Amino acid sequence: MDAWNQSALRALVVDDEPDGRYLLVTLLRTLGCESEGCCDGDACLSIARHFQPHLILLDLAMPGQDGLHVAEALRHAQLAPPMLVALSGYGDLTIVERCKQAGFQRHELKPLRAERLRELLVETRAMASRDPARV
Repeated sequence: MDAWNQSALRALVVDDEPDGRYLLVTLLRTLGCESEGCCDGDACLSIARHFQPHLILLDLAMPGQDGLHVAEALRHAQLAPPMLVALSGYGDLTIVERCKQAGFQRHELKPLRAERLRELLVETRAMASRDPARV
């Protein structure tokens, strides 16, 4: 576990692409996070209920419920984490604005670099520390 990380953050990766999901879960574990992965919105909501992640990395383009709908469902069910990050291959301003409206704190382009993931973890730690019930 990294020295900056006093207690493990919990992270959930939601992506229908298994290789990308596995890579992010593995990288998060390497960075000292308790990490879970799933492939769709229903599983995300179920896991978020019991796992209570501090960070959710959520793919926007998934079959069935897309990431925007899942983000709204998380917010509606009061399961939204301190840091909700949209992952997308698209970065136009319309998508970024729709992500903000859906409750995402960040929008990141795929593939997510390891350095950027570490920065997101530092941000997440700061946000989670403001909510002691979630740490």
